[in-house]
Amino acid sequence: MISVVGGYFLAKRSLKPLNQITGMARKITATNLRQRIIVVNPKDEIGRLTDTLNDMISRLEASFDHVGRFSVDARHELRTPLTIRRGESEPALHGNMTIASYKKTLASLLDEVMRMASIIEGLILLAKADGGSKFTVVLPTETARNN
Repeated sequence: MISVVGGYFLAKRSLKPLNQITGMARKITATNLRQRIIVVNPKDEIGRLTDTLNDMISRLEASFDHVGRFSVDARHELRTPLTIRRGESEPALHGNMTIASYKKTLASLLDEVMRMASIIEGLILLAKADGGSKFTVVLPTETARNN
């Protein structure tokens, strides 16, 4: 009986650092990736495990930062041309333009649609690479411009 009780307390004591690491790791989420797990003894197995987990969290943090910057850049790349093209198309709808001016405005709009389609194709390619999903989106191509 004494060996069972002693074994229980010894096991509980030896697992305490793992329970602490687990508790700290559970508190780290996508919104607080700057937080790290405290390394008590970097020279033992648990310390090396903690260092490995902290390294993994650092890589995740860098990936989340990269995705955030990419999202901002993609929004800018899509929103700015839309605003410019809106500014070109509204006067064309309400104004008295020559046929040549209408053609120039339409050609400009089509060029921008093609550029945005290229950006969207790149985003879809990235999404496929990230998620491994298989989906197809039909976007305007250069042949559409020639018709």
